[in-house]
Amino acid sequence: MFTAVGWLDPWYYIGYGLNYDNPDFLDDYYKISRLPWILIEYFVRDNFSYYYSGVIIQMTLMMGTTAAMYAALFRTIGRTGALFGVLFYATYVYSYASGGADYHNGCGGLFFALSWICAIRAGETQASARWTVATGAMIGLSVHSIIVMVNLAPIPIVFLLAQYRTLNHRWPPIAKTLLWLASGALLVTALLCIVNWSVGRNPLFFLLQFKLASSFIADSSHQTAWWHDWGTPWYLSVNRLYLIPAAAGLAVTFPLAFYIWKSEKNKTRRDIALLYVLLYAFYGALWIFWQSVGQTALDWIYFAYPLIFPLSGLVGAAASVHAEKLDREAGIYFSLIPAFSVFLVLAPFALHPVFYFEMTDKLFFAVIGFNFLFLVFILARGVGRWQSTFASGLLCSVAISILNYNAGRGEIDHFKRDSCHYNAINGAAIEEAHRFLRESGFGFDRILIWGDANESVRLPLCPGAPGSVSLGQIWPSLVSTGFRYVAAPWEAKKLEEISIRRFQEISENPTLIVQVSNSLISAEELRNRFAVVASAEMPGQINSHQLKTLPLKLYFFEVGGMKQK
Repeated sequence: MFTAVGWLDPWYYIGYGLNYDNPDFLDDYYKISRLPWILIEYFVRDNFSYYYSGVIIQMTLMMGTTAAMYAALFRTIGRTGALFGVLFYATYVYSYASGGADYHNGCGGLFFALSWICAIRAGETQASARWTVATGAMIGLSVHSIIVMVNLAPIPIVFLLAQYRTLNHRWPPIAKTLLWLASGALLVTALLCIVNWSVGRNPLFFLLQFKLASSFIADSSHQTAWWHDWGTPWYLSVNRLYLIPAAAGLAVTFPLAFYIWKSEKNKTRRDIALLYVLLYAFYGALWIFWQSVGQTALDWIYFAYPLIFPLSGLVGAAASVHAEKLDREAGIYFSLIPAFSVFLVLAPFALHPVFYFEMTDKLFFAVIGFNFLFLVFILARGVGRWQSTFASGLLCSVAISILNYNAGRGEIDHFKRDSCHYNAINGAAIEEAHRFLRESGFGFDRILIWGDANESVRLPLCPGAPGSVSLGQIWPSLVSTGFRYVAAPWEAKKLEEISIRRFQEISENPTLIVQVSNSLISAEELRNRFAVVASAEMPGQINSHQLKTLPLKLYFFEVGGMKQK
């Protein structure tokens, strides 16, 4: 729900969200090419506080993606397949926590899911211009958000053709359909170019991302710092839990396809279910291919993330076999499941801080389990098959709940819930500090920040959360909102490790130096390092600003002479 402190990439997008209408803010940095995500961040963060911005953005992404996926699966394989497909998506935490709450993956997933349902509607409406253009537009937005999604672009197109052929017993006019699809993608790209140009930014925003991705494909050595070859058992690491469902799905594709072929008597449903299974087999093989040729396709969740969509389709296809009776008889109960689930997810966030909803890890685990038991109960009630449905559903419920709980256990910065919104407090402090510093009169590239990783700041007391947080987590995230380092933490962990040459470089131009600390002595030590630079004027006096969100100060002073007017 809220980006963890200590992470870097998601904080760049928060910085863009706070400063998108300022063309001097990181216009030449490649992350501006994820423009759809940046615009969402900007429109929300420009109108709401940090807390409610996080709630609105994440709830919109999670619920919007789930709803679009449910609609796509429902219109192709029925209620049962759709329900279990989206249940798998919703309980697989990496599907919406890949890269952090403010990382661009969630946005690309939403647009892809929308392209999927638009394509199916296009197939149902004789490949009408409206729905076909909308499909192309959603594909364009998805690729602009995550360029890796270009691999999944064929999925909505395949379902458009399949749905059209299923209903009309012939193929649509291929050339005309592809033209409408391309028109949608080009139209939305043109609109994004105009929006970027209207605020004084480079209209050809997408070139930076294209250049980066093409360089990675042309020369995989750019990724050697993150890539692992198959000769090392990296895939057996506890940090690669996200690969378990992906590998299991790939292992069952051909047995499942054979089972569907032999068992499903409804030819239309059988063919669509087989399409879901075979598509996942194709994409599983494609991701293995990319990994094998030196691309970080599987050994980082950011890049393996797109597989969740065809994998959810495979799960839905497996659940849809012989499910026509269940679809008919349990129809009313399917509407109760999402309503109950939405309440359980929204309540802790929507009611805070008006109502202090305390949800510890054990309580959250119990809620997950109870939610699945409720699902099993109403399904069993709907079809009247108490023993077999309830027993198998109970086992699946407990297994999924335990797996879901353990995936986030001990990872308070990533997935774990607690009663005082740990990341929300820290994030609000970083946003407050960012807003204060940007009013200083210095450009973003002339505000340099430093902090001592050995210093910590106390957090409000609440059960389930740590009593303090290291400044080594807070100040790099603050820098990532658009400022610069005095010295990056991977280059110097202590003040004495920074070379005098670095202080000389900084002092050549008017610069605001910021120390994130509660120690005036630490700020004075930093100022003294600038004071010994012979070729520079004496640094200015130290001033301080007390943050309201956390018991933490910003000490700051000028170097390099008087600041520019």
